[in-house]
Amino acid sequence: MSFSHEPAPTSSADSFGRELAAWMTAMREAKGLSQESVAVQLGKDQPQVSRLERGQRRISLREFLEWADAVGLTWDEIEAGVRHAWEASGHRGSIWSGPAPNW
Repeated sequence: MSFSHEPAPTSSADSFGRELAAWMTAMREAKGLSQESVAVQLGKDQPQVSRLERGQRRISLREFLEWADAVGLTWDEIEAGVRHAWEASGHRGSIWSGPAPNW
C-alpha cells in the first residue's frame, strides 16, 4: 500500500486563512511581542493564540480585530495585512475595487 505525500487540494479560503495567519505571526514578532503576552491581553491562553497564528482554526472578524488591538496595529497595518493575504492567496481586485467603506 502506498500513500501520497502530496497535500490535499485547498480552497482559496484555506489559502487566505494560511496567508493571514502567517502575516499575523510576522506582525506580532515585528512588534516584539510573544504569544503569551498577546494571550494575556486577549484573556486567552497561549495555545489558543498559537492555533490562530498557525491557521488551525478560522478566526472571526471580532477575534481578528481584538488580536490586532492587542498587538497594537494601526488601521493602515490591518488593511495592508488583509490586502496582502487576499492577493497572496490568489485573489485579485473585487474586494478592493470599490470605494472605501464608510465605517
